[in-house]
Amino acid sequence: MVLPLPEDDPRAVLHHRWKFELANPDTEYPENLNVACPHCGSPDNEWERRTRVEDRLATVDMNGNPKPGLLVERHLIDGDVVIFNRQPSLHRMSMMVHEVRVMEGHTFRFNLAVCTPYNADFDGDEMNLHVIQGEEARAEAKILMRVQEHILTPRYGGAVIGGIHDHISGAYLLSRPGTQISKRNGLEMLGNIGYTGEMT
Repeated sequence: MVLPLPEDDPRAVLHHRWKFELANPDTEYPENLNVACPHCGSPDNEWERRTRVEDRLATVDMNGNPKPGLLVERHLIDGDVVIFNRQPSLHRMSMMVHEVRVMEGHTFRFNLAVCTPYNADFDGDEMNLHVIQGEEARAEAKILMRVQEHILTPRYGGAVIGGIHDHISGAYLLSRPGTQISKRNGLEMLGNIGYTGEMT
């Protein structure tokens, strides 16, 4: 027969805390049921109040600050390569490498021509962005996974990346014979694409 541990046995504190909590919900533990952390000594700290519980494996503390010892390399900049993925990943074109262009806002954006291989539309799709860390992995991704390497699909040999919907209509309307554009609209379009050349 196993006898219960006595009240003052430190090995029984968690058991007695559990029994106390069942009998007295929403009540602070008495002093004899307090548990001290073997690492930081909480609650016996310099402020004499209990420290909050923190995930030891997290890379940031409870206030969102990086923990001491972490190395922050840098933020993404224009020209970095990242892997873009939309689930479900049904074929190899569900994960492709894109070059980063940092823009305003908090959403991922990519060219409309790449929607088909991702099977993406605009009804709230979520996508994953994987930032490549090492130079070797970055070089390998550039060679094997860039969007430009996946224009033709291995399924039927045709182009899976290209102009769709408004691309085709807009290209036709802008390039058909006799098309004239007002100076105001022309300057607005050139400004939107960042044109900095000479105007004739």
